[in-house]
Amino acid sequence: MAEVLPFRGLRYAETDLSALICPPYDVISPAEQQELYRRSPLNVVRLECGEARPHDGPSENRYTRAAATLREWLDRRILVRDALQSFYVHDQRFEHEGRRLTRRGLFARVRLHDWDEGPIRPHEHTLSQPKEDRLQLLRATRLNISPIMALYRDEDARVRGAVDAAGVEARLLATARSEGEEHDIHRIDDDATTSSLAALFRDKTLYVVDGHHRYETALAYLKERRSQARTWTGDEPENFVLMALVAREDPGLLVLPTHRLLKGVSVPDDLPARLERSFVVEDVSDVARDWPELRSLLAAKSEELAAFALAMDDGRRVIAQARDAASIADDVPADAPASWRSLDAAVLQEVVLRGILGIDQQRAAADGSMAFTHDGDEALRLVASGAYGLVFLLRPTPVDGVLALADAGERMPQKSTYFHPKLPAGLVMNPLD
Repeated sequence: MAEVLPFRGLRYAETDLSALICPPYDVISPAEQQELYRRSPLNVVRLECGEARPHDGPSENRYTRAAATLREWLDRRILVRDALQSFYVHDQRFEHEGRRLTRRGLFARVRLHDWDEGPIRPHEHTLSQPKEDRLQLLRATRLNISPIMALYRDEDARVRGAVDAAGVEARLLATARSEGEEHDIHRIDDDATTSSLAALFRDKTLYVVDGHHRYETALAYLKERRSQARTWTGDEPENFVLMALVAREDPGLLVLPTHRLLKGVSVPDDLPARLERSFVVEDVSDVARDWPELRSLLAAKSEELAAFALAMDDGRRVIAQARDAASIADDVPADAPASWRSLDAAVLQEVVLRGILGIDQQRAAADGSMAFTHDGDEALRLVASGAYGLVFLLRPTPVDGVLALADAGERMPQKSTYFHPKLPAGLVMNPLD
């Protein structure tokens, strides 16, 4: 089903990438952007997320500067193109809550398909503005700078076995230590192994779990280029996009919840009581003061019914779980997928935020009255400090639930999942030429 191919990667000639890689554009704050600029004059942030300047216009802007920087780095051989078609194995080591984990991804170029064609499936809704930003950058650079992350099922471990068997031949290209993580990039370029790996993916479905905007941008760019071309074979570089493919069974695969913080909005003092119309509400103020305790109580709740914790700035803590599907049916839009009725993020969004509080999540995020964090401890500290008035704390969405929804052709609300950690930009890039 999926067409997964090796490619001639563009990468730094330097083998220690610690000062050269950067997070993906969507998590770089203005302060972090400036720190990355200071870290090295060759940091890939200048391509991935260049700074805007006061006098920018059509002929001089962050996108034209990225293109000029790319040309300069190619001329100076700061960036080099591999001669052979290759797959790139990425081992990302990180620590989470005292556990040391390694997540393995396979960098490849993957043929683009419209979502409804089947081989590649989304799992979340997207916004339009980030796609326009990424489209302008892609037009200017013709380069996939950071990979889209996608999952695949490898129940029989044949892909893992093929990659492991190639280990003695795989060449270590680069390493990095950055943001508390360690990265190793190996290259697999022998024809027998690359052909075998490509064949193993032909019967697989790929699930985009991070990078929906970049995928939809790549699709838009493909259609734009095709409409402008006199002839079209279907094998032009624009027909493919850079992906990092991670097995559903990978022991380092980690999904974190996305908690919702609110400030500057009218929240009734009797909110816990109002929740009781649709939820079984349990006051845990005396037994669950910190996140590990709240998380443990949430984890004990049935996965069949949506649940969340609520922490308020007056010290109250409650756990709420939907009474049953019927109790929330009237508050979930009639055209919403049936599966939303068991999703924590969807029920919170529709029944509580929109239904009880009258808050539109997307608008609240835009005006700053809602913030998101994946760290429950941080969320509780922000509420305790008075920076936010309350926080809704969620459970992580099970990976199998994410894939099942995608298989059913359904998408989750925004900010439903967070696959940790993010893949950095600059490890290996995919030129569209």
